Amino acid sequence: MKLGLSLYPEQESKEQIEAYLKMGAKYGFDYLFTSIFSVDGTKEEIIQYFQELTKIAHDLGYVVDGDVNTMFFEQNGANYDDLSVFKEMGIDILRMDVEMIPNKNVK
Repeated sequence: MKLGLSLYPEQESKEQIEAYLKMGAKYGFDYLFTSIFSVDGTKEEIIQYFQELTKIAHDLGYVVDGDVNTMFFEQNGANYDDLSVFKEMGIDILRMDVEMIPNKNVK
């Protein structure tokens, strides 16, 4: 069995996040789920934020799973044939969040 943590970066400071990850690692957690699209900023700021976060997580032995959506893809120059922005961030696994598209036939 693997143990994992969920992390919503917009809710905690970097110091709190690091302490949380250290505590989880101490108790055998090795999987980290995080919401990538919940972090605001420019493409460069988002990349830098996740580079710092994933470095801490990887140093503690975590595999990092990032939640994304199609709007995030478009805003950050990613597409299904080019996921290099996520590699640059240090993300190990991507999870596509469902994006609701309104049905034009519904009134």
